[in-house]
Amino acid sequence: MNTQQDRTDRFQRLMPKTTDLTLIILKGHLLIEEQFNDFLDRYPIYPRALDDARLTFAQKLRIVRAFCILPGDSVGWRLADELNKLRNKISHHVEVPDLCALVDAFITIPKLKGRPYLPNKPSRALLLKSAISYTGGWLGAATEAMVLIQKTLIEQATKQSPNHALQLTGAPVTPAASFPPPSPTTPRSGRARRAGR
Repeated sequence: MNTQQDRTDRFQRLMPKTTDLTLIILKGHLLIEEQFNDFLDRYPIYPRALDDARLTFAQKLRIVRAFCILPGDSVGWRLADELNKLRNKISHHVEVPDLCALVDAFITIPKLKGRPYLPNKPSRALLLKSAISYTGGWLGAATEAMVLIQKTLIEQATKQSPNHALQLTGAPVTPAASFPPPSPTTPRSGRARRAGR
């Protein structure tokens, strides 16, 4: 994914137009995991080292959190962790009698009520989608910040010493080199890494 707008458009296109909380949670979990994959594809110097790692959502969350510049106690991390707990609860139980209460606890984390883009009395499903969207936007911003930092560090290293840049990137780097994000048609992450939960 290239820009925040691309991520927003993808979220709006793929998030189900339903009030079924289970479906929203499952789809939202996949979309947030995609954000972790994007970070892990774009930020590490050697992202292919993770291709066969079969990382779970929780493991990806912790790796991204460890490398991210955003504060470790930010609401985005808590939302991602709680979304994973919600998803695990519904994926391991045929019925979750307290699902509405669990969702209500989740949607209060980002304090969405009263935001100008929401109606006066938003539905539980709309608040759930909004909380997941908030999480995705937050993670997208984290990814962009880290990619910018990485690009800046490599450019500075290249100016100081091309040999140092070679050590950082594993390939010769010229000062004029650009660092485009990976093409969406040729992702660098393997299917095995996305398969783990």
